[in-house]
Amino acid sequence: MPLVEVSQTNIFRAALKSTPHLVVVDFYAPWCGPCRSLNQTFVDITSQFKNVLVIKADVDNLAEISTEFNVARLPTVVFIRFGRELDRVVGADSKAIINKVITYAV
Repeated sequence: MPLVEVSQTNIFRAALKSTPHLVVVDFYAPWCGPCRSLNQTFVDITSQFKNVLVIKADVDNLAEISTEFNVARLPTVVFIRFGRELDRVVGADSKAIINKVITYAV
């Protein structure tokens, strides 16, 4: 599945409801260096796991969603299936992110 940049709340909510597969939400900000360091990790995930949707959510544009998901530090990566949070990784830990994708993508 693709990597999707979402900038509107209604599109974010629709994306979560429209897929039965694992959704990986990358809560980031363009000014966040550790967030930028994860970009290749998400590209790799979308190319290796065809049943995983990666959504990039800019916290400056999606403040309501960031608050709803209790995002306090960046980057925060949330793993969701059927609209329910399964797990999360706080910080730029690409190995932990990939391990969680492997765990939940099956």
